[in-house]
This record gives sequence, C-alpha cells and structure tokens, in this order.
Amino acid sequence: MEILSTINLAIQDLLGPIGPIILAGALGLIMVALTVVMMLRQWKS
Repeated sequence: MEILSTINLAIQDLLGPIGPIILAGALGLIMVALTVVMMLRQWKS
C-alpha cells in the first residue's frame, strides 16, 4: 500500500490538494467520451 501513498503524494504535489479529484473527473470524462464514440460507431453500421 506504500506505492498508493507515493502516487497520491505525487498527484497532490503536481495538482494541489484536490489533485485526486481532478484526476478522477478527467478519467470519468475520458470514459464518457469513449462510450459515446463506441455508441456512434455502432449506430452508423
């Protein structure tokens, strides 16, 4: 579990105290965008 603490500390150093929240939001947006692209590709064919 020490590696998770190290990663969390690095994210906080890079993005500030709300860094993990920013990262989670960005990953969520990427997942939504990928889902929309897959749905549009399925709808076209």
